[in-house]
Amino acid sequence: MLQKGFGDGDDDDATVLIVTAHPDDEAMFFVPTMLGLLSAGHRIHLLCMSTGDYEGLGEVRIKELNQCCLELGMSPGDVTVIDHEQIRDGPKEVWDVDLLASFVLQQTKLHPLLEMIITFDDYGVSGHPNHIAVHRAVKKVHKDICVPCHTLDSTNILRKYIGVADAPLSYKFGQWSFFHWNLLSNYKAMSAHASQFVWFRRLFVLFSRYTYINTLQPMRR
Repeated sequence: MLQKGFGDGDDDDATVLIVTAHPDDEAMFFVPTMLGLLSAGHRIHLLCMSTGDYEGLGEVRIKELNQCCLELGMSPGDVTVIDHEQIRDGPKEVWDVDLLASFVLQQTKLHPLLEMIITFDDYGVSGHPNHIAVHRAVKKVHKDICVPCHTLDSTNILRKYIGVADAPLSYKFGQWSFFHWNLLSNYKAMSAHASQFVWFRRLFVLFSRYTYINTLQPMRR
């Protein structure tokens, strides 16, 4: 269910760009948004800023990402993964925001009927520095384009892990709220990332509010 969202996506070339840091970010955090938009007829293009090569599994994780997006109902070819020597997965890696912004800007030119860009907020759900760098890159581009940008709300740790019980706390006037109650869809999406689907991520899928709820705020220029 989508509250305060777009109209029907009736233009085949109209696209919503979702920008993430790693393969599996989309499955862990953005599934309610993605399924809500796709069910309303919108096309989604996913821009992932790294191959997720922290453990040397970059090629494997790219394949898993593509499989996950197909599982969610995206069209083949609507995924772009950046493999750049200066953008490596890792909590201690410092990503060049200007470089990231150049890839975001490139996508805006490839999709001239871009409806919106969606990414992390300035905390990045988990405080991961790669997530925060992606937020800063989109914000940098947002200053110079006419495309609206929205960010995924980060919550405190209590709300983060109360799952569907966070729904009453999640609707606010002026934001977009995506609610999705089918746990199986999220489980299938995350299980496509077989190399990452260890026990604590299985628990995350069960208990995280992001499995069921996404709330998005307009990005300020």
